[in-house]
Amino acid sequence: MIRQSLIAAAVLAGGVLLSHTATAQQKKQPGVKAAAMTPPNGKYQCYSGAGGNLKLNFAAGNSYSNEQGKSGKYTVSKDGLMTFTNGPWAGFYAKVIGPTKVGLTSKPEANFYQMTCDLKK
Repeated sequence: MIRQSLIAAAVLAGGVLLSHTATAQQKKQPGVKAAAMTPPNGKYQCYSGAGGNLKLNFAAGNSYSNEQGKSGKYTVSKDGLMTFTNGPWAGFYAKVIGPTKVGLTSKPEANFYQMTCDLKK
């Protein structure tokens, strides 16, 4: 329920405008390394404008957990789209959009991310 409220608030607030196209264009620029297909393992702080924030932990084996310790798995397509297949984020999608940044969305064909997550240092 909380995650749905955060996603809904992010959509109402206009979402975080980071397009898949812009990310792809960035990868093609000389001197810019392509983003990894899976995020580096670690704890991430996620934000969505007025929608609030949450914490996600990405771990080995395409697994993740939320702040309450509930875990799940995700798959990664050839174009880097992460699909949360089970657990608390089942049915949602993500993509690595920087060396230590992940974008979260509720639709696989979306051209923006409702939340972005940064690896905590």
